[in-house]
Amino acid sequence: MTVPVQITWVAGQIVTAAQLNANVRDAVNFLLNPPAAAVRQTVAQTLTTGVTTAITMDTEDRDNDGMHSTSSNTSRLTANTPGWYHAAGGVTFVANATGARTVFWRVNAIVMPPLGGIEIGNPGGASSRVPCSPYPFFLNATDFLEIVANQNSGANLNTEALTGEQPSLSALWCGSS
Repeated sequence: MTVPVQITWVAGQIVTAAQLNANVRDAVNFLLNPPAAAVRQTVAQTLTTGVTTAITMDTEDRDNDGMHSTSSNTSRLTANTPGWYHAAGGVTFVANATGARTVFWRVNAIVMPPLGGIEIGNPGGASSRVPCSPYPFFLNATDFLEIVANQNSGANLNTEALTGEQPSLSALWCGSS
């Protein structure tokens, strides 16, 4: 999508239908339906102990700006419209009583731990949902956002993709400056 650029009106200017459409209708339509994506994982992913791994997403609940692909780079939400995005998400791990679980944001393959990484200690043998703190990110066109996870149970551990707490990732455009 393209963020509408508003005209600066001048005194005495004759307003045309095309100008009204471009500067009022199109701007309102953009704001009523800003770029947004909400994706989730429905097939469990195996995470190797001690290895930080991007969480793949195979189902799109919403993607009105072509931010996600279910066939390539499935862990990514790639901005096509530059601006500020409010991002949220998390990972659910299957039951395992050993080790800790950590979830971080990653932008353009760079882990951003101070921007919302969360770790839980021993989850006590139950499945555990680890949210990634909601955070606003400025993304230029082609920048991509991912959730990455790490677990140190001493063995491979799957994500829990069959419950109502599936791993998920969402981003909503909320402004250009």
